[in-house]
Amino acid sequence: MTNGDLKLSGLELGGRRARVALVALALADGPLPAERLADIIWAGAPPPTWQPALRGVIRALRTTLSPIGLGHQQLITTEPAGYALHPTAQTDLRIARRDLENHTELDTLTKLNPDDLLPQEDAAWLRAHREAIDHIRSRAAEIVITDAITRGDHTTATRTARDLLEHRPLDEPAHRLLITALGAAGDRTGAVRAYEHCRTLLAEQLGIDPSTETVAVYLHALRSEAPSTSPRVPLQPGAFVGRQREQRELETALHDPGLVTLTGRGGIGKSRLAAKASTGRQAAWITVTAQDDELAASQVALDLRLTLGDADPATAIADHFAPLGRTLLVLDACENAGDGVASLVSQLLQSCPNLTILATSRSALGVDGERVLRLNPLHPIHPGTDLLTNPQVQLLLHRVAEGGGRITFDDGMSSLISALCQRCAGLPLALELIAAQLTVMSPADLLEELADAPSDRLTAVLEHSYAPLRDDEAAVFRRLSVLRGPVGLPLIRSVVSDADVQPVRVIRILRELTDRALLTVDREGPRWRYQLDDDIQTFATTKLTPGEQQAAFGRLADTIRSLLPDNATATPTGFADAIAELGGSVRSLLAAAVDGCVNRERGLEIAFRLHRYWAATNVSEGIFWLSRLLEHAPETPWTGLANFAHGFLSYWTGDAESALRILDTAVRQLRGIHDDFAARALIYLGGIADDLDRGAEAVTYVKESVAVADRLGEHNLYVGAAMGVGSVLAERGDPAAADFALAALGACRRRASSEQLASALPTAVMISWQVGALPQARELLAEGLTLHPDGRRIARVVLLTAGCGISLADRDVAQAISLGRTADEIATTLGVERELPLVRALLARALHAGGHRRDATDRAIAAIRAARALTYDHPLALCLETTTLLYPGSPGRDRLLATAAELRARGDRPAPATLPAPTGSPDAEPMSAEEAAALAISTLLGGQIGTDQHTNGILIAPDR
Repeated sequence: MTNGDLKLSGLELGGRRARVALVALALADGPLPAERLADIIWAGAPPPTWQPALRGVIRALRTTLSPIGLGHQQLITTEPAGYALHPTAQTDLRIARRDLENHTELDTLTKLNPDDLLPQEDAAWLRAHREAIDHIRSRAAEIVITDAITRGDHTTATRTARDLLEHRPLDEPAHRLLITALGAAGDRTGAVRAYEHCRTLLAEQLGIDPSTETVAVYLHALRSEAPSTSPRVPLQPGAFVGRQREQRELETALHDPGLVTLTGRGGIGKSRLAAKASTGRQAAWITVTAQDDELAASQVALDLRLTLGDADPATAIADHFAPLGRTLLVLDACENAGDGVASLVSQLLQSCPNLTILATSRSALGVDGERVLRLNPLHPIHPGTDLLTNPQVQLLLHRVAEGGGRITFDDGMSSLISALCQRCAGLPLALELIAAQLTVMSPADLLEELADAPSDRLTAVLEHSYAPLRDDEAAVFRRLSVLRGPVGLPLIRSVVSDADVQPVRVIRILRELTDRALLTVDREGPRWRYQLDDDIQTFATTKLTPGEQQAAFGRLADTIRSLLPDNATATPTGFADAIAELGGSVRSLLAAAVDGCVNRERGLEIAFRLHRYWAATNVSEGIFWLSRLLEHAPETPWTGLANFAHGFLSYWTGDAESALRILDTAVRQLRGIHDDFAARALIYLGGIADDLDRGAEAVTYVKESVAVADRLGEHNLYVGAAMGVGSVLAERGDPAAADFALAALGACRRRASSEQLASALPTAVMISWQVGALPQARELLAEGLTLHPDGRRIARVVLLTAGCGISLADRDVAQAISLGRTADEIATTLGVERELPLVRALLARALHAGGHRRDATDRAIAAIRAARALTYDHPLALCLETTTLLYPGSPGRDRLLATAAELRARGDRPAPATLPAPTGSPDAEPMSAEEAAALAISTLLGGQIGTDQHTNGILIAPDR
């Protein structure tokens, strides 16, 4: 509530009745009759004395509003027909409607949430208003998406469509918007997945197929000629001269799926021929800048703009191309990481039978079924033949003319041109370098100055092209060698400029280098991209002095660092695209740090600050660089933080043992220096130790994390640490877990952090139920359900699952079934695998208690299968115990219980307090988890439930 600069929070308005009354008046189109207002406030059952009571509510509201100048009749007026807001009052909903009509503040409108309207109320009168808010949000999203597609802003279009779909998962128009946005972006793979998700969801939830309109949108997206998000074939400047025969052979070879490799020495023209043959096809062009075999697949995936996380890069690339049908993937300069490319290509060809791959490399990749086309130098000049018909001479003359020069032929000129071509050995790159020099000097002078080096013609030509450069031009040329892949002017200027190279001169120097054919430029798109040819880059590197190289890499490190936030825990959304654009140069910097060409401490800092980016895009690449930077490195101020980043990424790969070892090292290095990251590492260590059934260590880790966070006064860190302690202790059945959960919630309440409170409450309810703190669990459950009344969120799954357990303890079987079924349905839809065994085991017990024998058996089997899908075994214990409760007379009962007991003992995980485990024969031999799961499923499928066992499985523990 605001009046100018004066504000009043909703909580300050008073209790529920005051808030409901004010919202009802704000939503009304005119005066609200007193009877209707009373009916709303008292939920359809106003007291006999409602009239004076209503006047009291209004009077209290006016008094509360007085401090901000809205007391008396200034906001709430008394009308003959009832009560109303003053005509000048503005409400959020009216402003939103006006903004929608005027197409203003649309981004804000897309973030409206109907659930924010009196979230604790579920009255029928609110339904229409919530639907109106939902309509405004949906319509605004549709406008934003359509406008973004028109402007070519496909990122905004797809992000907005996904956000809308998260709120309206069963809304077909929302699915159509996402499919349309992905199709417009050229992401056919994404469109296929979006349609399949829509089809599956509608079938499972509503039992229907997508409408004909949705199918039509999907088919249009597949046929769309919108530009692909894949990197395009680079535009080749100048005329394509010679190689007509090779071009025909290559185009013929590309008609069929499989691998075609174009081979030949450096400077022979492989990339230009590949680009010529690929133009006009549905093709993605990747220049392999990775210098390590292990990074080849990762680089290709990131250049394709695929989000990997901890997924296998080759599998992600295969998943990207498989649905696209006949497609061409060009992998240029494969010699940089030949074995890595060969491995990637082999997997792609197995997974994508319709994919054609064109690779350029100095040698064949050695992949089964590879078709190799070798490029030879251009045809030599033979005595007595017409020079103008020779492809070497034609290429030279074309490039001279394109550079603004001119050559007039006579007998003397013919011999000079013939001699120059001989010095180039038929290499197109050498001929282009010579042509660039012929625009500023005569053939005779050039021939006189050009060294005759039969063993390395290309280097001789490069030396002559480099020699005339001015000092600052030569410096820029050398320094460009630290960059990899196509790069823009801002990065070049920041890396090459210093006291010897003025920033204002850089653009002119780039023009000079381009005119001399030492640098290529791609002029398509909003920004020009510059790049050194591989052979020219190798030559430029040899000209760098160690001091100059270190300084250039230092400026590159400064530039990359400027793109990264100071807060290393920040999500990478704000800088991910910028880093992806510089991927090759980032790898060049990190490789230089590994090799000692740049300060390793600087490399560790950059790698640490990139760890959240790698977690979101490519975990394996992050681990690759961090492990090499840390290997044999002396300890620096950044070593502990780099070890934290290494352990953090290892944790997400599921390599628990490595993550435990690395994070433990990080904690020792961070204590007393970066205690905040030490506490974060301790939280992860607690979770890892818990997964590894090392319960005592887990408790020690998380308790220390709480102590550190408390000492630092880090609110968010403390909440996470305290809840982590509670979770670990709850797994051990320690009643103190409930106290830690309350402490975490208390921190949320003290900071008035409603969002964090809503996030933490479900875990607190689960902890309280697990240790048998039922009064606390019931109270927190009621609060949690008001903050999560509906929606498909993981937090709600946890809340409903705990609620099912609480209802079982309270013998409220109907409520337990209702909550359990909802939790199971949402968890299945969201794919929350780790929650499914508990959800389904509890639901099976509730259904069994309610006499639903067939359904109980079905959920018990589903629980076992969900448990076996996990990488750890302990969730299976509850599933086995549930099986024996459903079928207490089964022959394998004792062995199932013995196996469950062993699983629990491994990690010191007793059964939840309200679900004590049944006991079996002490002499029974436990089985492997796999054998026990098979026996349990066999028991469930073949057994019978007695009609008098309706209450089996509900074992009640006293309130704490």
